[in-house]
Amino acid sequence: MKPFLPVLFLTFIVFTALKCKDDTILAGSIEMNLKARFNDQPMILNKIYDYNGKKVRFSKLSFFISDIHNENSSKIAMPIALVHFKDNDDSTTAAKGLNITVNNFDIGNNTQFGFGIGVSSEMNTKKPKDFPSSNPLSEASEFWDAWNSYIFSKLEGAIDKDGDGKFETGITLHTGGNEIYQKINFEKSFSIAENQKTPLNFELNVNKLIDGIDLATVNSTHQTGDLPTMKKFKSNFNTALTIK
Repeated sequence: MKPFLPVLFLTFIVFTALKCKDDTILAGSIEMNLKARFNDQPMILNKIYDYNGKKVRFSKLSFFISDIHNENSSKIAMPIALVHFKDNDDSTTAAKGLNITVNNFDIGNNTQFGFGIGVSSEMNTKKPKDFPSSNPLSEASEFWDAWNSYIFSKLEGAIDKDGDGKFETGITLHTGGNEIYQKINFEKSFSIAENQKTPLNFELNVNKLIDGIDLATVNSTHQTGDLPTMKKFKSNFNTALTIK
């Protein structure tokens, strides 16, 4: 009877190992590449563009993306990230776009990918002091004290309203508030493999993003009266941001 115990113990080890393997959720990563474009060319900061018969230039374009997920994931892979085209100073850099790596996606085939534009309502109840310095929500410059909300997106620059070559009017189009949070889902077939990076490429057409907005009158959207402009900017993401 003595050999029975070692065999039984070995069987227990094998069973436990198999159970642990079955319970393990294998994961991979997604590398999101995002490019900003204007007039079908890479958008370069402070470059002069034509928009509705006027000259404009942009000095900042940024927005939060929240609750990044795919079709098969049992959880949110990354709760928040800041897309900031701060390095778009030349055509080469702008053409490359910026990369955001999102880990811990469940492996498998997918036909959908999605995230929210802005800060989800759960996180928008907090303030910068509630987050570690490694989190983009820790930045005080990204929060509106008066609105008790994070700034979901920023488009800044200047416009030459009278065509005299002087950019005398500033553009400050900021959005925020839970009403402006926008969920976007993309139709795309892709596969996530264990310990592999799956690339997903996105383009943001700034022409479409500002479609229907009079930049000559957008000096500040920090007032509640500018809610229609913020709603228009929010809805424009549906057509301006595409997956390739």
